[in-house]
Amino acid sequence: MGAEYAPRRLRSITVAALYSAFPLGAAIGGFVGAYTIPHFGWRSMFVIGGVGPLLIAALIAVWLPESLRFLVAKGVRKDTIKRILLKIAPRTDFTDAEIVGGELVIPQAKSRLASVFQDGRAPTTLILWVPFFTGFMVILTVTTWTPSLLKAASVPISMGVLILAANNLGGVVGAVVGGHLLKKYGPHLVLAPAMIVGGISLAVFGQVTHSIPALMITSIVNGLLVGGSISMLLSLAAAVYPTMIRSTGIGWAMGVGRFGQILGPIALGLLVARHIPISGLFIAMGIPCVIGGLAILGLIPLLGRLDFGAASAPTIDQIATAAPEI
Repeated sequence: MGAEYAPRRLRSITVAALYSAFPLGAAIGGFVGAYTIPHFGWRSMFVIGGVGPLLIAALIAVWLPESLRFLVAKGVRKDTIKRILLKIAPRTDFTDAEIVGGELVIPQAKSRLASVFQDGRAPTTLILWVPFFTGFMVILTVTTWTPSLLKAASVPISMGVLILAANNLGGVVGAVVGGHLLKKYGPHLVLAPAMIVGGISLAVFGQVTHSIPALMITSIVNGLLVGGSISMLLSLAAAVYPTMIRSTGIGWAMGVGRFGQILGPIALGLLVARHIPISGLFIAMGIPCVIGGLAILGLIPLLGRLDFGAASAPTIDQIATAAPEI
């Protein structure tokens, strides 16, 4: 939805900024939990985590509009579309406007999953799934295991919480800055190096457990690169798929990422059970990130067709007579 409604010049930045709320929420949640759990018990966090989404769901149901491109492609009544347009450009008269779609309407396959493999998109989809799988795997494995591993390395629990919070705050910055850089330089010069260097920073993190300042610095760097990479992956997926299958493409890519989030902590748990040293465990967490970064280089032939909102990108939806720039 962020990709659909953002101005073209800000599209990738908007998507990245929206995703930055994820690590920001994780950081705030850590500080909130540090206060509420001692005062109200551990169940309080589940109350907060349950009530919050219910409130947000109500707000979405009332105020979040449907995708304009989707409504045009589905042939929804023009007055419905014009009501949304008036919220975007309230001083524009859309009474006699002709509403057309700027993208081809792609027929839906019998299986929605099949649509992301049609028309030559199979190699792109499979390549894209690799960094989604490895990136999401790493981000949750780090969040799940870092506090326990730091405790085993004799780092005080309170300091471990701050180190993990620093990681999440680095992810917020990485998401916003990464979205801007991704639009300007492309995934091969921004996203791929971020994942590769992020994996290396994870390996370094496991080597400096004797130094709190070094842990803090590498944790911020890791959040900046790995956390920022996750948001950039979403921007990349939004640029890869056309409107009619964009949500399907992003949804399946994230679904593959969720499999990584299931397998990653389990796999690391097996390594812990084998008494692998902490330095080796963080190297193991960094390797998938490097693999994901290398996989992104396989999308280089697609660069000319990616739409991150550049001025030269194909038009989105146009109001042919009244407001051609919207």
